[in-house]
Amino acid sequence: MCSKKSVRSKKACMLTGLMIISAVKRLMREAQELAEATYDYYAQPLSDNLFEWHFTVRGPADTEFDGGIYHGRIVLPPDYPMKPPNFIFLTV
Repeated sequence: MCSKKSVRSKKACMLTGLMIISAVKRLMREAQELAEATYDYYAQPLSDNLFEWHFTVRGPADTEFDGGIYHGRIVLPPDYPMKPPNFIFLTV
């Protein structure tokens, strides 16, 4: 929460709060759009953390990855979409 420090820190705190609200709205919309799995991919946020998603993708046809299903995590920053997410592949 915002502290009772300087006016500058209050403004920064309010701006951060607005960025998080904007990110949450965007992520909720994206989760709804991706709610149905497709043959090629699936992605959904964790039930307790909208800023961390798990996904699976199929390997592209006619490549050495064909037939593989790859699992990973997407970690989104609080100021998403202004800053990019981190992708972590868990399949080895």
